[in-house]
Amino acid sequence: MNNPINCEIQIVSFQIGGSLIAAGLHSYLRVVFASLLREGHQSESRLFWCGVFIQIGSFVGSAVMFPLVNIAHLFTSAPQCRPTIS
Repeated sequence: MNNPINCEIQIVSFQIGGSLIAAGLHSYLRVVFASLLREGHQSESRLFWCGVFIQIGSFVGSAVMFPLVNIAHLFTSAPQCRPTIS
């Protein structure tokens, strides 16, 4: 049962499942964090600065990863799935 179609289906299903779990966890944690910041006084100011630091973090992450991927070629593609011939 090691044909290319089964291998591709398995890889795609793991990628989709992993992406859905990561996106769901990320969304949940952002909502929890924002609801904690909303409590108390000066909530608008705290939410504003939370958004500012989220954007700064996104910029720093992309500024670090861009040269690593495109200039240093630190990451490579995984080998394609090949069936075994017996």
